[in-house]
Amino acid sequence: ATAFCRCGASSNKPYCDGEHRKIDFRG
Repeated sequence: ATAFCRCGASSNKPYCDGEHRKIDFRG
């Protein structure tokens, strides 16, 4: 599923690509 990324670490902005999981960020 694709969700809007709030972590700002996504390489597929403005959608979340799972990078927030790698850096353990929750927003």
